[in-house]
Amino acid sequence: MQTLWQDLRYGARMLLKNPGFALIAVATLALGVGANSVIFSFVNALLLRPLPVEKPEQLAAVYTSDFSSTQYGGSSYPDYVDFRDRNQVFSGTVAYMPTAFSLNVDGVNERAFGEVVNGNYFSTLGLAPALGRGFLPEEDRAPGERAVVVIGHKLWKNRFGGDPAVVGRAIKLNGHPFTVVGVAPEKYPGLIRGIVSDLWVPTMMIKQAAPGIDYLAGRGNRGFLVMGRLKPGVTLGQAQADFRRIAEQLFKEWPQHWTNVRNQSLVISLLPEGQARVLPDLRSDGQRVLRAPLLARTGADRETHSDGSRAKRPQRLAVSGSHRRREGRQVRLTG
Repeated sequence: MQTLWQDLRYGARMLLKNPGFALIAVATLALGVGANSVIFSFVNALLLRPLPVEKPEQLAAVYTSDFSSTQYGGSSYPDYVDFRDRNQVFSGTVAYMPTAFSLNVDGVNERAFGEVVNGNYFSTLGLAPALGRGFLPEEDRAPGERAVVVIGHKLWKNRFGGDPAVVGRAIKLNGHPFTVVGVAPEKYPGLIRGIVSDLWVPTMMIKQAAPGIDYLAGRGNRGFLVMGRLKPGVTLGQAQADFRRIAEQLFKEWPQHWTNVRNQSLVISLLPEGQARVLPDLRSDGQRVLRAPLLARTGADRETHSDGSRAKRPQRLAVSGSHRRREGRQVRLTG
């Protein structure tokens, strides 16, 4: 304890003698604390906090491998329809695609981020809109006929002042008129982890939301992500086996779209929603990045003898204030 007080007094004297250095030290500490807070907030939103939906533990993400055999890829809309109609393990299946929009409200343009989603998106996730409604079944049947949009709670507050009369109001997305039919729940950010969605548009309006690519009919255009809700009593292993059966069917029916570079069938992989927040491929890459400095340090702390064997270098530790120095196993104290 006495040594600690000596170190503190010594540090205080050094800071008082060098006020410029003290200011830099305090600023550096403040920046470090602030950066840690930001990082924790991001990690909490991305990895730790469960989705604010009904029974998130029942949700499973569905991935399709791509031509180069990358395991966790997106799915096409025709494939999603087959997943939805052929599976025996989900009580509901949703498709969603992240999209950037040009939003025009009262003649003022701004960028907005949103999702193109299928008609049962909100009902499958168990989300009750804060205002208005979600999408109706008929709004997810005919391309280009029902230009409706559900806006995010934050956008409603910031852009429309929380006006309840926003339901029924007309806005423009990418130059096309849309009618607001609902406002999402306050704490729901969307399915794209780490990003808060501003709005949701039904898949049948995708040509207006993402012009230029035929996502609805193109089986090779895998821009959608898929998630399903497991039926009560169904395990993830059972669901994986069911989707393996579906993959075999699609490989036989659509070999031009379901064959990889090795001339084998594409693979469907399921992950619990909590594990899908950071895909295993990315998680492994991150672990390798974090381990690299440790491995480099381990190598640096070893010496090579003339016979090729390696031995650890002696440790060197200096502690200011008490002026203790340790080299190898010998410790020498100086006044």
